[in-house]
Amino acid sequence: MRKLSILILLASFLLSCSKKEDPIERERKEMKEFFDNSKLLVAYKGVKIALRVDYANPNAQNVKMGETGLKTLSAIAGLLTKDTLHMSVTGLYDTYQQVKGLYELKNEINQINEDELPTIFSKFSSLEKALSNSSTVSTALEKDIFGAYNNSTEHFILGSLWFVTPSAPADIYIYEAAHIDNSQITKADQHVFACLLKALVCNEKEWYYTSEKSSTTYIDYITSHKKEVLESTTYLDSVPGTDPEKRFYELRSLGYALRAYSKEKSDREDEANKDYDLFVDDFDKADIKNKEMCFLSSYICIKNSKNDKAERFLKKMGQSKDYNEKDKETVAELRAFIKSKDDKKFNKYFDNFSLSKIAFSYLYNLSVNSDMAKQLQANNYSKKLVAIPNKVNNVINYSETLLNTDSLASSAGKLIKGLFK
Repeated sequence: MRKLSILILLASFLLSCSKKEDPIERERKEMKEFFDNSKLLVAYKGVKIALRVDYANPNAQNVKMGETGLKTLSAIAGLLTKDTLHMSVTGLYDTYQQVKGLYELKNEINQINEDELPTIFSKFSSLEKALSNSSTVSTALEKDIFGAYNNSTEHFILGSLWFVTPSAPADIYIYEAAHIDNSQITKADQHVFACLLKALVCNEKEWYYTSEKSSTTYIDYITSHKKEVLESTTYLDSVPGTDPEKRFYELRSLGYALRAYSKEKSDREDEANKDYDLFVDDFDKADIKNKEMCFLSSYICIKNSKNDKAERFLKKMGQSKDYNEKDKETVAELRAFIKSKDDKKFNKYFDNFSLSKIAFSYLYNLSVNSDMAKQLQANNYSKKLVAIPNKVNNVINYSETLLNTDSLASSAGKLIKGLFK
């Protein structure tokens, strides 16, 4: 009888383990549900489909996707005909029908995988080739800037540009970043920052296991491709000729910080503390005076009762170029905490120096200062791709609630007319 009971318990345990869903798969389902239900993404994905579809392809499926893209543009265009909204019953009903027509396309749009279509960049370059009767420029551009241009490259470019665009809607850069396949990004600097972007936005959306996976890819790639990464990221040095070894540790430390945060938020504190210690060790070797990262390092050291080491980072924090009076007050109170151990006072500061703010500076440097960004801006048809996020974001900001149904009804005319100017 005892043996039977043990067998039943063992069988129950194995059955429960087999039914336990893989967290990455669970988050993948959550992503799909989020993207499918986002009102903002209905118009955004629809416009991207309209830009990407090959209208010359007679394939039935391709024709259907083209129709969906054109219907999206038509539904949006129906909201463009007025500078002001008529407040009569007829006027309000007309606007309601136009908004309703746009959102009725949601199911059609959600059934289309945009990555099965040509990239926006390739469509622009095809037009350029047709006009110039030459493929030399676009071929050289793809090889020199991207190594290989594909869907993940485009998701990365648009995602990072959206991310650094002021007041950009989170739905869009999260959508773009989540669709990056890091393995498809061939250039070293683009590869590490694509991993960083994905890890960062997935943390923001609380998809912690996906963020952890991307952070691990980031750490592993930097470590195994150290030479290529250092050669391709010299533009990150504020002082030319800086020891590249310091940049290596600076870059890798951020991966440990993001991975530790993911583990901490998914209730694996022991694992998180190991990564936080690796972050502090790497950042100490980097020997730089980045205010946010010095704060994070001192925070971790204080939390782990390594007060002497914490003081080293607090001194570096005070030497950073953007150190201000508020920062001075924070440092003073952290030093007071070391003496008093007032947890309430200590913990309130972490939100002021979030990982989002720390990682933002890296992505901003990438999008503005990298060779990729400079060459994209120098080319006539790639300029159009780079301009998309800022142009669309300016239009979206006409609306206070970012394309909510109610806000569409109140500012539809300005919103969409601005998009096509």
